[in-house]
Amino acid sequence: DIQLVQSGPPQLISMEPAQTFLYLGMLATTLPPLIVTIDRPAPTGGTAIALTSADTNLLDAPSTVVIPQGQTSQQLSLSGIAVSSGPVTLEASWEGTTLSAGVEVIDPSRVPVLAGIEPATSSVAVGSSLTYTVSFDIPATPGNQEVSLTVTPGTFATGPGQLTIPIGELSADFVVDGIDAGSEVITATFGGASVGADLTVTAQPDIGLVL
Repeated sequence: DIQLVQSGPPQLISMEPAQTFLYLGMLATTLPPLIVTIDRPAPTGGTAIALTSADTNLLDAPSTVVIPQGQTSQQLSLSGIAVSSGPVTLEASWEGTTLSAGVEVIDPSRVPVLAGIEPATSSVAVGSSLTYTVSFDIPATPGNQEVSLTVTPGTFATGPGQLTIPIGELSADFVVDGIDAGSEVITATFGGASVGADLTVTAQPDIGLVL
């Protein structure tokens, strides 16, 4: 077999996810974790990626993050200096490539609120299932995870009565099953606020016998 060997230094290919959250305080990982990735294992001594915060009064970052020798990625640790009103841009630079992500610094006492439910409008056949996603505006925290679910009128579809969004996560999924042809409203409720989705359950098509 012929193996292709890439020459030159590794290339910076991603810094993901595009937006993360960081609790106020010194040197911590973001939620979800913010990770820089190169296209091949780092050489001897590792690969040092330069980091720059657009506003060091809100978000501080080390001058570099080193991807260890033999690895292709590294998780970032950052410091939240002050609560931000939105995402602060963080840039990662290496060998002429600059990538960016948004990091919002939040107070640990902030309580999440419902951001939405998807899909907002959908259909499913009788006997089939459909997956919904419920989202918070910030990651779930202890004691702020349980979302109440209702299917109304509940005649044409069924689903769980509750959904738990894991601590540190922005969303979770649940499944609704179609049981008869008709229309339903799927509602998620948390902290006194609700979001809803419209569901149409369609009848299974008749399948004729072909001789």
